[in-house]
Amino acid sequence: MDKFLKFLGISVLTMTFVLVTEALSSTILFAIFGNAMVGNSDTGILNQVVKYQVIAGQLLRLILICTFFAIKKKREPNKTNNIIKNRRFLADSWKMLIIGVGVAGFGNLIISFLLTIFGNSPLVTDTLDQFSEAFQINGPMDFFVMIIGMVILAPIVEEILFRGIVFERFTKIYKLSTAIILDGLLFGIYHMNILQGINTFFMGMVLAFVYYYRRNITDVIIIHMVNNFFALTAGFDESYTIVLTVVSVICILLTIKVLNQFKNNGQKSNENEEYI
Repeated sequence: MDKFLKFLGISVLTMTFVLVTEALSSTILFAIFGNAMVGNSDTGILNQVVKYQVIAGQLLRLILICTFFAIKKKREPNKTNNIIKNRRFLADSWKMLIIGVGVAGFGNLIISFLLTIFGNSPLVTDTLDQFSEAFQINGPMDFFVMIIGMVILAPIVEEILFRGIVFERFTKIYKLSTAIILDGLLFGIYHMNILQGINTFFMGMVLAFVYYYRRNITDVIIIHMVNNFFALTAGFDESYTIVLTVVSVICILLTIKVLNQFKNNGQKSNENEEYI
């Protein structure tokens, strides 16, 4: 019961942090676009807020997290416990590209399966409509915003938060397998919709596994970036669907092999470990 309450407490704190920063950043955007777009309809202003929220929310969280660590480091300069592990780019960090595509491919398989089984469910169709509207790309500027928000900022911020902070805390409370599952569960809840939630549950577990054995936040950020880029661009040209499917399946199989290598090699050492 005590461990469950700790999970609940960490989850509530994490989601509160996310929701508060989302609310604050959207309020700032409404103020900016409200003044800049005087005379425009509320719908037009709302569309601009939704488009740039993908950057603003993540950027605000990144600033607050960096500020927290800067204050912590200043107050406790000799303590390294619970600090995010970072060994930067390693000789075999290129393997993260394979894992990133493998995770994205597995996610597509999950979503395809869910659409096949529950495609007519109002919950699923509403989720698809909301997702399509929120991430619709109408031109180069929209694509640029999505690249900055989804492919660059989101992986950095989410990995620092969910792997570097939350998962590190879970490993001090639960055994490894439980910590990985709970981290994936919370990461899925964070995405707040059924399709992404199930997909990112599995993705979160893979990222937690890699972070545990690699002790390197850079590696999981690379995986996350590749996954998000793949998810953002995979549907641009449907003529390459078969090729992408074959590549995804190959990368899924290679991902399983690479993850086993990480585990068998026991790459949970403190050698050359740095902290941020």
